[in-house]
Amino acid sequence: MFVTLVIISLTFAAGGATLLWLAHASKNRKLPRNQLAGVRTRTTLHSDEAWYVAQECAAFHVQVGGYSFLVAAIAALVLMVLPLTDDHVGIAFTVLSLGTSIWVLAWMVTGSTKGNKAAREVIEAESKQTP
Repeated sequence: MFVTLVIISLTFAAGGATLLWLAHASKNRKLPRNQLAGVRTRTTLHSDEAWYVAQECAAFHVQVGGYSFLVAAIAALVLMVLPLTDDHVGIAFTVLSLGTSIWVLAWMVTGSTKGNKAAREVIEAESKQTP
């Protein structure tokens, strides 16, 4: 059980660090249009401006997800030192993992939705400027 909790804690920490890096890059317009990371929809990939606005809009939500994974990593480490039976640790870990995953997914979906909406507004503004 100890090795499993360490591996999961490291996985949560790596996921959290990755999301925090992504949030920072998105907020500062350092994440170029790509097919790998960020809010990637037909709308956000329409233009550089639509892309950057969408990423900036979603950055806060991604940051919350990153910090949430870091908190989960610490909580998984705490589970290792608590005087619990393996069964209780397993239940606590399952609740922690599922709860964190659902929480982070909700923040990612919200950020993506808001980012896509912001990108759509940019495209509409661009089309009004073009005669």
